[in-house]
Amino acid sequence: MSRRSRALLLDGACWAGLSLLVGLLALALVPVALGWRSDVVLSGSMRPAVEPGDVVVSAPVGPGQVRAGRVRAGQVVVVDDPVRPGGSLVHRVAEVRPDGRLVTRGDANEHPDSTPVEPTAVHGRAVVRVPAAGLPALWLHQGAYGPLLLGTAALVLVARRAVRARADRTRRQAPPRRGGSRRPRAHRGGRRAARALPAHPATAGALAVVLLGAAVVAPGEARAAFVATTSSSGNRVATKAAFPSYPQTVLADGPLLHHRLDDAPGTSTAAAAAGPAGSYTGPTDAVVTSDDAITGDAAGTAVLFAGDRYAATDTPVDYAPRTGFTLEAWVRTSTGGSLLRLTDSRTETTGGAAQMWVDPKGQACVLVRQTDAGGATVHQEQCGADAGDPKIFTPGSTAAPAWHHVVATVRQDAPPKPNGSEQDLVVYVDGTEVFDAGLIGTLPAPAAGHWRLGTAPVEHENLAFGEVAEQFTGALDEVAVYARVLAPEEVVEHSQARTRTAAAYRGLVASDAPQLHWRLDDPAPLRVVADAQGAEPGTYGRFPRFALGVRGALEGTAIGNQASSTAVRLRNGSGTVETATITSPLLARSDPVTLEVWFRADGADGGPLVGFSAAATGTSTSRGPTLYVTGAGAVAFTAGDGRTPVQSPTGRDWSDGQWHLATATSSSAGGARLYLDGVQVASGADTAAAGPAQGHWRWAGGDAYAFTPAPAASAFTGSLDEAAVYARVLTAEQVAVRFAADH
Repeated sequence: MSRRSRALLLDGACWAGLSLLVGLLALALVPVALGWRSDVVLSGSMRPAVEPGDVVVSAPVGPGQVRAGRVRAGQVVVVDDPVRPGGSLVHRVAEVRPDGRLVTRGDANEHPDSTPVEPTAVHGRAVVRVPAAGLPALWLHQGAYGPLLLGTAALVLVARRAVRARADRTRRQAPPRRGGSRRPRAHRGGRRAARALPAHPATAGALAVVLLGAAVVAPGEARAAFVATTSSSGNRVATKAAFPSYPQTVLADGPLLHHRLDDAPGTSTAAAAAGPAGSYTGPTDAVVTSDDAITGDAAGTAVLFAGDRYAATDTPVDYAPRTGFTLEAWVRTSTGGSLLRLTDSRTETTGGAAQMWVDPKGQACVLVRQTDAGGATVHQEQCGADAGDPKIFTPGSTAAPAWHHVVATVRQDAPPKPNGSEQDLVVYVDGTEVFDAGLIGTLPAPAAGHWRLGTAPVEHENLAFGEVAEQFTGALDEVAVYARVLAPEEVVEHSQARTRTAAAYRGLVASDAPQLHWRLDDPAPLRVVADAQGAEPGTYGRFPRFALGVRGALEGTAIGNQASSTAVRLRNGSGTVETATITSPLLARSDPVTLEVWFRADGADGGPLVGFSAAATGTSTSRGPTLYVTGAGAVAFTAGDGRTPVQSPTGRDWSDGQWHLATATSSSAGGARLYLDGVQVASGADTAAAGPAQGHWRWAGGDAYAFTPAPAASAFTGSLDEAAVYARVLTAEQVAVRFAADH
């Protein structure tokens, strides 16, 4: 092949590559002009169908279209990301529920996402996948500047070659000059060519910048959440925007009725967190026990029922059985009896359209009233009868029965399970399904009735299940009724939410191997700060200005004789030199590094939350990573001397007397990032941490005054809790999960 042929082939390849790139970008971006959207996929749970760096083009879908069935199982949708507020998520629809909510799942994830997607959170239905068109945006997001620079250089070279080849071809095809033929090839170009050539690099560079900028800036960002295939439940948990407490979990799922049974001793009123309140009826008013079902709920109680005592809603509750409903209760008993029953009136014994009880064998049972093909009323009752099914009590547990979570779901014509079994009626104990069955008739039309808790007649006809005690003796807590069927993962979510406490947060911290983790639960009058890892204890300074054992940031759990997780309060005063600080021993400075602390400011002067300093006390001429609150109520972070601080946007005062989680990361690869309450609020290009190679982490004190902007006080006044330092960068997902684990 001649030299000219090779050159022509190379020129053609350059033009073909540019044309392909332009075509891909046009395919990704032109639909935007039609009202569609384009999103760069940033992670890989949709593999192999969608890879990170692909662009997904989606047609807009409104809430009405979702409810009308325009979105079907198997389609890929773009929805609000529950982990990153303001972000998007690309996942496949696994199920469309009767209420219009979508259950989604990543192709590479073993479990579906635990949070059903509301119709209002659906933004589009994926129509086109453009392979690799968003790689520049992905590299920029990941901080992979090497591939980004190499790709830019290659694109400039290809564009320059293609533009120059085009110019040469244009000159060769130009008509001869007047008065003669073209000049011989060796003499063409002359002055005009010399003037034209310098334009080639500029044109090529401009073209490359336009193409690269289009790939980086134009599409949005979406996550095919959770990068790798996983068989653990972590994926399902992390998709929740929060790890709420038990009552928050229930209320988020929209119950018709929710009685927490936290009523004061002696009251005759059964207060309701959702739905109508009720009244207690029986020999005496409510008998309350502080030993409720929810771990760590210091203010929570449960109600003891015995004999003829029960509680019933004061007004009827409407419900539509055919579209599905769920009954839920926490129960502790050693004899059984009726837990929850729908009656026509609050005092009469008629009704029994739906009922849940515990039989003398400790099995959870449910009854549903239906109409058979001939129009007659029939009652279908079902109990878990297998020897291996979980029980509410067993012969060995009657002396000290435990709390158990009981759920029954009912739905007309529910789709069968993959194994073919029917699931119109499903009962769970402690999150485990104990039995399922198909309905024998038709559920009634929309109806209303009074829900009765505790003792009630049982419409018991199936003697195979044994005799039933109508009088309930035991304790009930957190009783709820829903006008829809809770999904299996939601039932598990409720069962597990019972034990969500400070321990959940601390488990997350421990799993990421912090360099130090100070829970700040130290009892007075100790001067030593205990390290949860048993490695790096600290020291309280100026002890009279500390208040130990104040209420902490984390939702409670019992710690020793403490009622809940506690924190430390520092009283430094406005503008004072630091008098109350917490100091680590001499440690090596980490790069990369993550700083993490819960704080609650008492005043408007701000002050340092934590800083790395060569000196253990006083001022220092060498300062490392520092996280602090400015006098304007913003939160700022700097990687150290010579680094430009990043700070939270104006308009939000973080010195508002509330608990907040502040997290800051610094690395030579990713720069500086600042997060507040689990959300990134600022970032900067400054690279590695600066300051002394060795020094002390100083909480509530340090040298933040040396940075701009600066706090109005050199020491922090307020409360600190759960202080941690990591010799690594926590990801945005890990930071979000930290905050969610306490809310």
